[in-house]
Amino acid sequence: MRSIDEFISDDQPRPVVIAHRGASHYHHENTMESFMAAVDMRAEMMEFDVRRTGDGTLVVHHDHDVDGDKIVDMTEADLQARSGSEGYMIPTLKEVLEFCADKIPVDIELKEGGYEEQVLDQVLGILEPGQFLISSVQDTVIRKIKDLQPGIRTGFILSSHPRWQLLTKLYPARRAQQAGADVLVASQKLLKLGFLSTTRDLGLPIWVYTVNDRREIWRMINEERVSGIFTDRPDLALLLRDLHAAGQRSEPVMEED
Repeated sequence: MRSIDEFISDDQPRPVVIAHRGASHYHHENTMESFMAAVDMRAEMMEFDVRRTGDGTLVVHHDHDVDGDKIVDMTEADLQARSGSEGYMIPTLKEVLEFCADKIPVDIELKEGGYEEQVLDQVLGILEPGQFLISSVQDTVIRKIKDLQPGIRTGFILSSHPRWQLLTKLYPARRAQQAGADVLVASQKLLKLGFLSTTRDLGLPIWVYTVNDRREIWRMINEERVSGIFTDRPDLALLLRDLHAAGQRSEPVMEED
């Protein structure tokens, strides 16, 4: 299993294929089924989201609520009962880390601040530092992680919203440097607004989310400034990257989805 440092360096095939919330094109996102499928597809990294319940349990879930009820207001038991009634189970962070430990490096996205130390304690109890990266849209969260553990790799996530913050997203140098980010994680929409040009001189790897369309995946593979892609379809991304590495230069003709 390769380390996060290898994925950040230039010494590996690009772009790194990161399973976005697991193989979430095929299974409910952020579930053990989705994570297992991504590992079976040989995704190179896995990304998932972390939140905390009202009774202090760290769980893996993207949205702040389940069917309208906020996770922060629920106990873990309430959360599991609610998600189970919706047809899926929300894993705890501990369950996901133990599954990934000897299989795949992970990008752990913190959806809120306030429990950075708890996350680090739990993660470092299971993974080595080279097996994970912590990311967030909040530069204060990244800075807190660096204050607690300077050697931990971090990713600063930049979306295209809200619109009034767009200029700081397209020119993130000051915030990224102050936070101590090791990777810029950018929305595809920012690339359409010139993000690759505005960040050219920062010297940070750029990972792009969420790239699912076959043509867009092929375009990212051919974009030398893109170091990694987050995708719900890691099997497709790996296939296309292999074709490119084998000398394919025109977009391959494939059956439509």
